Amino acid sequence: MLYHEGCVPVVKLNPVNAYLRPFLERVFAEFVDADWIRFVDGGSEVGQYLAHHSCVDRVHLTGSAATHDALVWGTGPTGEANRGTGTPLLAKPFTAELGGVNPVIVVPGPWRRADVRRQADRIVYSRLQNCGHLCASTQILVLPESWDQADVLLDDIRDLMRSLEPATPFYPGSDANVQRAISGYSDVEVLQPPDRRYLVTGLDPRREHSLFSDDVFADVLGVVTLPAPSTAGYLTAATQFANQHLSGTLAATVLIDPHTAKAHAAALDRAVDALRYGAIGINESAGIAFGLRYTTWGGFPGHTPESIGSGIGAVGNAFMLDQPEKTILTGPFRPLLKSPTQATHRGRRPMFRGLTTYCATGNPLALTSVLAPALRG
Repeated sequence: MLYHEGCVPVVKLNPVNAYLRPFLERVFAEFVDADWIRFVDGGSEVGQYLAHHSCVDRVHLTGSAATHDALVWGTGPTGEANRGTGTPLLAKPFTAELGGVNPVIVVPGPWRRADVRRQADRIVYSRLQNCGHLCASTQILVLPESWDQADVLLDDIRDLMRSLEPATPFYPGSDANVQRAISGYSDVEVLQPPDRRYLVTGLDPRREHSLFSDDVFADVLGVVTLPAPSTAGYLTAATQFANQHLSGTLAATVLIDPHTAKAHAAALDRAVDALRYGAIGINESAGIAFGLRYTTWGGFPGHTPESIGSGIGAVGNAFMLDQPEKTILTGPFRPLLKSPTQATHRGRRPMFRGLTTYCATGNPLALTSVLAPALRG
């Protein structure tokens, strides 16, 4: 809002993140002193007050579709009636960066044993990072039927989800979200008791499932298998499944080995073009688009206040591109160094501490503290 729109914002923090307020005020001290920005915290009543205040000209929300609908339409039967008649409670310009059910699409190919373990590591990190409390987290793993590496990949995922250090979910409502997501399924595996990490296999792509429609925001990974009579046919089927059956349009990741990518370049290009997601990663987590900041991050265009999906508008976009559609990231399938987006990376904390120091000070010597943990992996 400051950079793109020239607005003077008041930033209301989620109570979960209220502890960040003094740090944000320190980072933005010059802006705070100039009365260009204010940070506040509080519950939903503070958000409602600010959003509807006559001095607030526009609203941007990072959160859930339910929070958007409560602000714009209201809650319960009143909210549904308002939506049905097209009479919003809040008619101000409103942009939103919301969550969604994000897939990882695995393309069959001649993967080496080390490739399987590496990509399992990445998939697990994309689900377990921050206890799954990220809008960019992977929720659905799409696998090809009859691919000889599929069972090995799932076994590696199970092993990692069982063995990685446990973390306690801290986001309100996590337990209820998890129970709703896994209820009614027979193929539910508890991978880290007591009741923390789950793998749900055998999801029928032709049926409706909670895991297809609701962002769990916790450590639950669903698995879908699709026919793969050919690589091109599988890519088409996986794209159609993601577009038509998964809620939201925020982020999708495609994992494909170099040989297959080269041999089926046209089919891969068609799939990436057809995927209706605001960020697409090829052999790299699509969530990296959020962290880069010069790239765009937000739902694929086309959502409306009546059907908000993953939101309207985009954040990031430091180049200020007009009406961006999607960001596409490409990474190496076999990187020289272990990626920090792998769950077993041992140097992630000192790496990011060094990068933060560099960003805060501009001192290139701070980058020397990044090299050793990056090499250690």
